[in-house]
Amino acid sequence: MINESFEININRETNTGVIIEPDHTRGAVNTFKIYTLPGSDLSYIENLGTGNTPEDGYLGTITVNSIKNFTFDGEGVLSGSDLHLIAAEIVKKST
Repeated sequence: MINESFEININRETNTGVIIEPDHTRGAVNTFKIYTLPGSDLSYIENLGTGNTPEDGYLGTITVNSIKNFTFDGEGVLSGSDLHLIAAEIVKKST
């Protein structure tokens, strides 16, 4: 079980990072909120999807059951590859 927030660099070329924060308010140990990392180059995120990066940095919530089995509830500003990378890091930190 992950109890602390951690950071992931989702795009090394543009220095784009996200903060993964456990979301225990939903009663599940495998649900996490995703925020932009302060100081990240947000152009990568903003050019990916249909949405813009929110001012508060909140990108959405991911529920991870395994590396290949996860759901995302958000504005669509993260790519499938980004979400897969995030899910993999969550699984890695959980073991």
